[in-house]
Amino acid sequence: MSLEALKHRRLATVTATASTAVAVLDAFWSAVDPAVTTYSDGSSRAFSGTGATGWTWTRVQVGGTTEALYATPPGGTMNQRVVIAARSAAPAPSPTMIAPDTFIANGLLVGHQLGAGAFTTWNAASPFTNARWSGYTRVGAAVTSYTSIACCVYESQETVWIEMLTNGASVFCVPVGALYDPETVSAAACETDGRRYGLLTPGATALASNFLGGLTAGAFWVHSTTAGNSHGYIWRPGVNTLDVVARYWTTAGSQTALVMTNLAGEYSGNPLYIPATTGWVGRVREVYWTRPLLYHQRVETGGATTAYGIGWSTTSATGDALFLKY
Repeated sequence: MSLEALKHRRLATVTATASTAVAVLDAFWSAVDPAVTTYSDGSSRAFSGTGATGWTWTRVQVGGTTEALYATPPGGTMNQRVVIAARSAAPAPSPTMIAPDTFIANGLLVGHQLGAGAFTTWNAASPFTNARWSGYTRVGAAVTSYTSIACCVYESQETVWIEMLTNGASVFCVPVGALYDPETVSAAACETDGRRYGLLTPGATALASNFLGGLTAGAFWVHSTTAGNSHGYIWRPGVNTLDVVARYWTTAGSQTALVMTNLAGEYSGNPLYIPATTGWVGRVREVYWTRPLLYHQRVETGGATTAYGIGWSTTSATGDALFLKY
């Protein structure tokens, strides 16, 4: 039986006041602050109740300086958390990283936790007690290398998509959370709540035009053993072990609008199915491969929003793209 369908909502984009770790984290905080009660389209951001999509974010400051944010979903039974962090120099202790990545000064880091207890510190061996902690993976280069950084977050009931647009042109995006529906309740194939959890990063390289078909950097659902390249991680059910994705489909990139649009002018939405190196995982929840789209394109049917597009470019409507179902 399929899991609850996810509804994706986009928060307002906030541009960092400077290309520094603190400014970028504070820009993300301005976007996700619990005081923000509406999404970019004016819809309500509810933090509890049936179908709520609003995650509760907490800002972590040390001596008044922002070093991390962590997010708690509106529901669920696995006590998952998402953490984003950045610092101008490694703290002591240095945060746990997922090999092969290593800490990068002024670099954005993202990590995922299941079974979280009380928060301790973002750079602890496990930021939350009683938990399965992924460690951090890198997103982009050092933020000091960019001239501008626009920060955006998409929320659903059980996932978040963390996004940066750098220098007005390069898209970085990290999906995290209960991303997969195994379409089974067999205990060995899913967590106790029937889901599979994980996170993806394109690494230090922005999304490429063929990010659904690329193999090393700037791609999704592929795992490279090189630091700073694309990585894809999936929690093994019930244990503190991360497996890596093993994408089995291919695309040529630069898919044309013609072959991905029907005769009524409607965009195709092709389901994505994912294995890991240890075996089958399941369906990506309410995320679809579709026709070429621009970055932040909103898709409407009859005047109503039906999806948000994840595109690799602000100007080019060629190449791979994803639908996040509204």
